[in-house]
Amino acid sequence: MKYQEKKTINKENREVIWRHPGGKLRRLGSTSLTDTELLAVILGSGSSGRSAEEIADEIISKENAGERRERARLKIFKFTLAF
Repeated sequence: MKYQEKKTINKENREVIWRHPGGKLRRLGSTSLTDTELLAVILGSGSSGRSAEEIADEIISKENAGERRERARLKIFKFTLAF
């Protein structure tokens, strides 16, 4: 899968272009990466038809959904303890 060019502005107010999270990591450092981009770097490459970023995004989305469900369960549990 071909990566699209992405752009951002660095600390020196210069435009930086990269095509994949590894390029962003090299040019801007680890603190500039989102959780999804960092996981994509760790994954390395994707699978047929899916980039590492797409796979990482799916993993992060599922993890966030799980955390939201767990927080809701905890609120319900605390609510039931009040009675």
